Amino acid sequence: MKIYLISNCESENNENEYDHKVDLSSEGSKHAKFVGVFIANKLKKISWNGNVHGRIWYSPYLTSKRTKDIIVKTLKEYGLLFNNGCYESASLANQQRGLFDGVASKDVKIVLDQEYYEFKYSLDDRGEFWTQYPRGESAFNVTQRVQQMFKTIHHDKEHHGIDLTLIISHDIVIRSFIMMWLHKTVEWFENEPIYNPGSIQMIDCKKNCNCIFEGF
Repeated sequence: MKIYLISNCESENNENEYDHKVDLSSEGSKHAKFVGVFIANKLKKISWNGNVHGRIWYSPYLTSKRTKDIIVKTLKEYGLLFNNGCYESASLANQQRGLFDGVASKDVKIVLDQEYYEFKYSLDDRGEFWTQYPRGESAFNVTQRVQQMFKTIHHDKEHHGIDLTLIISHDIVIRSFIMMWLHKTVEWFENEPIYNPGSIQMIDCKKNCNCIFEGF
């Protein structure tokens, strides 16, 4: 089994990347095309008459949808098709920031002064993994919902013979996925560098995880 984990490409406003309506930037669209070519070159060696026996999952956020659309279009240009389709999963949505959602990171301190300082105190005291956004999620919460995907992936493997899964989502979701799939520690999560837009992590059948493309 192989799982490719692709970080969304650059959005129009990376300062407000938690807004589910934000689209890719023009550069992000070009980067998604490049990622599609990279994936095509990997998959054409294992395809059968252009058919890839795999499935694509993506976050419901617009950046994920657009990244997916461009990658799928590029694969078609290379004569490749995922014959088990593409599916959206709410489990792959970005971390919910509650009151901070829709507010640019640089403006949170001004717009939500009290909530910001309470959040910052918790962040300094408890760390990124345990700190929950006001009326939103902590990274711990993200790991719990991401883990819901595992049964689906194992079911696909056991009942449909699908041993290739491509996931397009957000940095924190991908780090959470890797942490839970490979039984990593909280310390690993907090020390793992943020993945660049368009980067690709690959989990192989031996349960190793490697960065095969560093992104942009």
